[in-house]
Amino acid sequence: MADDVGRVANARNPVAEGADALALCTPWPDYASIDFARLKHVMRGDLVLDGRNMLDPAAVEAAGVRYEGNGPGRPHSALIQI
Repeated sequence: MADDVGRVANARNPVAEGADALALCTPWPDYASIDFARLKHVMRGDLVLDGRNMLDPAAVEAAGVRYEGNGPGRPHSALIQI
């Protein structure tokens, strides 16, 4: 599993390649260090869904990736457009 975390963090995971969106559903701290600028270049879309509210929204958006946090402690958005 830790190897998978490294691949996603380095934006080389085939799961992220060509993806419309990326959903973060685990509290593993390794995912907080994803290189979102690199991730944006391998994804088709630009949406990160943070189901744990563990990412810094400003840092994600600064990389040109749309951020939607809807995990514990944050209200859900009415509509997410992909």
